[in-house]
Amino acid sequence: MNKLTKKLLMCVGLITLGVFAGALCASAQEKSAQLLYTYVAEWNVPRPLWSGMDKFSQNMTATLDKLVEDGTLTGYGSANPLVHTEDGPTHEDWLQATSVAGILRALDAIREADTTSPVLANARHFDIFLRSTIHANKPGTYQHAYLWVGSFAIKPGHVEDWSQNFKTYMAPELDKLIADGTLAAYQLDTELVHQGDPNTLDYAFVATHPDGIDKVQAMIRQVEGKNPAIGGSFDSWEQDKGHSDSIALVTMMKTK
Repeated sequence: MNKLTKKLLMCVGLITLGVFAGALCASAQEKSAQLLYTYVAEWNVPRPLWSGMDKFSQNMTATLDKLVEDGTLTGYGSANPLVHTEDGPTHEDWLQATSVAGILRALDAIREADTTSPVLANARHFDIFLRSTIHANKPGTYQHAYLWVGSFAIKPGHVEDWSQNFKTYMAPELDKLIADGTLAAYQLDTELVHQGDPNTLDYAFVATHPDGIDKVQAMIRQVEGKNPAIGGSFDSWEQDKGHSDSIALVTMMKTK
C-alpha cells in the first residue's frame, strides 16, 4: 500500500469518525431537547372527602400503569399539598407524555374508567397544561417523596434568557442530584394552554426524601455564590411581583 493510499484511507476514516461523532452529538441534543408535556389536575376537596380522593387516585393506578406500559404516557403521579391556602388545592394529579395526543388519550381512558366517583362531584378543580424542553428523571416508582414547584413571572422578552440561565447553571447540578438518587425528576415548564400571563416559568423537582429539599436549596446558593452575576441576572429578568412556591407530599409517582 503506497503512501497516497494510506493518506486517503486515513482521511476517509477521520471523516467517517467525524460524521459518526456528529451523529452522536445530534442524537444527544435531540434527546435533551425532547418535548415533555405535563397535564396537572388540581383539586379542592372538602376535608371529610379526603379519603375518598385518595381512594380515587389509587383506583386509577391500574389504568395509568397500562398507559405507561403501552407508551401512551411516560409517567404520572399524585400529591397532597403541605402548605394550604384558603382556596388552594388539597390534592393534585398529573400525567406526562411526549405528545399532546398521549395526554388526550390518557384523559379519555381515565374518563372511561371512572366518571361517577362521588368525590369528583363534590370537589372544585382546575387544570394546567404544560410543556418542557429542559427536564430529566430517574425511572422508577416513588412513594412518600416531595414535590417542590417555584413559579416566576418573567419580564416580556426574557423568558428565553431565564431558561438558558437555568439550563446552563442549574440543570447540570440538578442532573448530579438525579444521578445520586437525591431527586427523582426535575423540569422547567411553560404553559402550553395559556390561562394567564404567558411570561411565566415554573420549575419543579421531586425529592426522594426530605433532605433533598435542603440539598437543592444549598445547591442554588452555592451556584449563585460562585458567581453573583448569575443570581443578579435571574432577578433582573423577573417581574417585580416576584414568585410563589409550593410543596406537596407525593403519595404515588411512576416515571420511565
